Amino acid sequence: MLMEKATTQSVILAMEATAISGVTPVLGGIIDTKNFDSGLYFAMYCTDWTAGAADMMIWESDSATMSGATIVPAKKLVYADDPQVNTEALPETTATSMEYLTKQACFSNMRYVQCRIVGTSSAADLTLAVIGIANPERSLKTSQAG
Repeated sequence: MLMEKATTQSVILAMEATAISGVTPVLGGIIDTKNFDSGLYFAMYCTDWTAGAADMMIWESDSATMSGATIVPAKKLVYADDPQVNTEALPETTATSMEYLTKQACFSNMRYVQCRIVGTSSAADLTLAVIGIANPERSLKTSQAG
């Protein structure tokens, strides 16, 4: 018997379109990563922009309330936009309306993750949303011809 890996992706609204004003952090929904063994991919997009920029960080915890949450360390992150970046916060992002911004994947070994968005200056005035794509992995048994 050979083992093949099959992946079925699930799309999750990680954060509804939310106004980002100044440097006040905005929290996305808490995502239960049970059965998402192949990680989570996040794409931040802008629905309205007036001024400024924002950073997205992914936090992790074993608590369903995100108690004791910490930033997902760089070694657990995969940056789709810039694979050379080695920081817990995504590179600063500016945008115009309806533009997809930074994208990133994380492989957390904790049960829950949450994206957090913060404006990079007091002048930040934009509306952002975050889509998550979960990659649950399962093995399928297949027979070898021969």
